[in-house]
Amino acid sequence: MKNNDLTPFKWMGGKRWAKSLIQPLWDDYQKNSFLSYWVDVCCGAGGLPLNLDPIPHFAILCDQSQALTDFWNAVSLGRYIPQGYLNEETYYFRRNQYNEGDRILFHQLVSNCYGGRYRVNKSGKFNTPWDKTPGRKVPKRDFTVLKKVTSSWQFRNQGYKTTLTCGDIPEDGLFFFDPPYWGVETSYTDIPFTWDDQAQAAYLLGQKEFAIAFNTCCDAIAQLYTEQGFDVFAVPKTHSIGAGKKGSAKKELLAVKGLTVKTLEDFRYEATRELNCD
Repeated sequence: MKNNDLTPFKWMGGKRWAKSLIQPLWDDYQKNSFLSYWVDVCCGAGGLPLNLDPIPHFAILCDQSQALTDFWNAVSLGRYIPQGYLNEETYYFRRNQYNEGDRILFHQLVSNCYGGRYRVNKSGKFNTPWDKTPGRKVPKRDFTVLKKVTSSWQFRNQGYKTTLTCGDIPEDGLFFFDPPYWGVETSYTDIPFTWDDQAQAAYLLGQKEFAIAFNTCCDAIAQLYTEQGFDVFAVPKTHSIGAGKKGSAKKELLAVKGLTVKTLEDFRYEATRELNCD
């Protein structure tokens, strides 16, 4: 299938921008795997697999956010999903409805919230404010196409430990891990992601034949992945987290295991105090 961008919404930390970096690795993986499986440990909006060419036929997308996996399962079952622009009053009314259990409103809310950032408080309630950017438009998505593309995908509400240790995911799958960044984000949900989680995740990923991970570009994270047999790179990325703000050039750490990395050699990581995140 020819790939047009099918990403259903913006998501904090999304990796759609990394397609040019990951595409050669995806191509190499398909040459070395009999039945290619994309395994997304923290799937978010699925922007990366939905922009690969070809889009993975088999994929397992996991996330410990119940809201995300409920959305994806609704798409795969062809259920109605509200879309469109919300004014301020309607947004806060529907946010309250959502927090009281009307989860079908998830997509409409993340399409209208500030910066597209799904954020919850310590009680697990969605609390991102309305996006008041002047002239803001909310594009509508063709979920019938997205349903067709993802018809052979699985969506699971589970954390990284379960995904990386359960026995029903093919061991020769390509495991993609994009966790909360160390020193930058403590969590995407109400469940904290600690240094011990960073270390355990790197260790579990290191047990896989094929794996890719992103994280903070610093010595401490680089060492975690290098010790598990990964090639580690400092790759450039233009950030634009806040709504309406101009991006700034920054480097992110890319760790790769089991795949050819010739296209990344110019970005190979070198330890430097300026990037130390201790």
